[in-house]
Amino acid sequence: MKTININSKSHESDCISGYIPHTLVSVSRIPFSKYLNDCSSSLSLSLTIFSDILPTLWTTSPNLQAFTVCSSMTIANTLSTRLPIVLPAIEPSTNPPTVFSSLGLLQPIAGCQAPLDAIVVIDPASKLRLSLPIGWGIGSTFNDPTHYSALRRIYRRELTRAVETIDEERRGAEVDFYEIAKTYF
Repeated sequence: MKTININSKSHESDCISGYIPHTLVSVSRIPFSKYLNDCSSSLSLSLTIFSDILPTLWTTSPNLQAFTVCSSMTIANTLSTRLPIVLPAIEPSTNPPTVFSSLGLLQPIAGCQAPLDAIVVIDPASKLRLSLPIGWGIGSTFNDPTHYSALRRIYRRELTRAVETIDEERRGAEVDFYEIAKTYF
């Protein structure tokens, strides 16, 4: 299992670590203006997939905190109006956002300035537990109708498994959620 600590001194990591007492699932994408149309459609795909899977994950873990990380709040707000679930959005303050670097989601072809779309799971210790690509790697087949439903089932299974594992670990450690939350708020 790959773990990456995302607690750095940057503003956006502090903003994210405020949510860490819960298991965290995030859709990450930062559109850049040169490719605005492509990125908007990609972000829309990410959010559609995410909002489709999220009710299952909330059933698995009611403490789940979900949000979107996006550099353009205008685009995030526009796209969120088309979704059945309203997700809070966070706008990183640095360029390129260090949160994407910490998660290993910067695109090398774009000079590490453009992040990659992904649905990620971060555990209560602020470590990356799962990263599922959207529009790249295996996630590039989401645009193909013949692979969409199979890939959606795989993503649902893997996300559910990751969330269940983190919940089991938390119960096994007998950590009181409210005591942890007091340290963050």
